Amino acid sequence: FSAQYAILYAGSNGFLNYRHQADIFTIYNQLLSRGFTQENICLYAYDDIASNISNPYKGQIFHSIDHKLNVYPGSSIINYKGDDVNSQGFYDSISKLPTTESDYVFIYYDNHGGPGTLGTPDFFDIIEGNELSNSFNIAVERRLYKQCLFIIEACYSGSVAELINASNLAIITAV
Repeated sequence: FSAQYAILYAGSNGFLNYRHQADIFTIYNQLLSRGFTQENICLYAYDDIASNISNPYKGQIFHSIDHKLNVYPGSSIINYKGDDVNSQGFYDSISKLPTTESDYVFIYYDNHGGPGTLGTPDFFDIIEGNELSNSFNIAVERRLYKQCLFIIEACYSGSVAELINASNLAIITAV
């Protein structure tokens, strides 16, 4: 028996970065509609957009300009928010997956990046490509997935992907 598990990580905060949380909430809803269970989706979001003073639609987040579909699942659904959206949490979510060697894992990261790095809401806390690679290698050693798809939506994401060589892992990057 195999299961599907997902990690969705919006690595930013602030209303100017609205799109990152809107993206992961959209993917969250799409995964639910495709058979993933809420318990098998780990959601990281700073959770400061829905209630932000600049948001004209209080308590709602939209992924399209027509504002027809509110994608915000609610604060209680978000597993890690505020300061808990950090690099160590991301490393741990990969190296300590609650999965088995017969499970399929989907990881989606959305934020800003730099050469060999990915951002977190704390400007001084960055996700290092080498540390991320180590987390995937630990997951492989512990046999925590059968196959994993990792999508990185960030500038310089290709430079991060080049550092990761874990087996049974496919990576799609923005650049």
